[in-house]
Amino acid sequence: MNVTFPLTYNALRNCRRTAERREPMSQLATQPAPELPAHAEDKWRREQRAFRQLLPELLKTHRGQYVAIHDGRVVESGDDKLGVASRAYTRFGYVPIYVSLVTDQPLPVSVFGSSRLFRFTP
Repeated sequence: MNVTFPLTYNALRNCRRTAERREPMSQLATQPAPELPAHAEDKWRREQRAFRQLLPELLKTHRGQYVAIHDGRVVESGDDKLGVASRAYTRFGYVPIYVSLVTDQPLPVSVFGSSRLFRFTP
């Protein structure tokens, strides 16, 4: 979503006057930041937040397992992340579902390789 803020005639006139006077940057007037509309939290973020809220209890019942969160509750669990996600999507369709490992340790960082550029010479 692109948001544009049209400049008023007075704001443009002030910019032109400032540029013509060549005032130092420290003397330029600053405009207040525009107020942006609040973004609605998407379903995936709500499920992620629910996972974090459920985590203390999940550590007691599902430690070391992957869980799928849908509508704020655990709907699948298991040792295989892809299997848990697959079962959850089979039950509920392709909707945002949060799947994560239940652990009190930081999750490992995933590193994805970049694509390589190949030179084609005929």
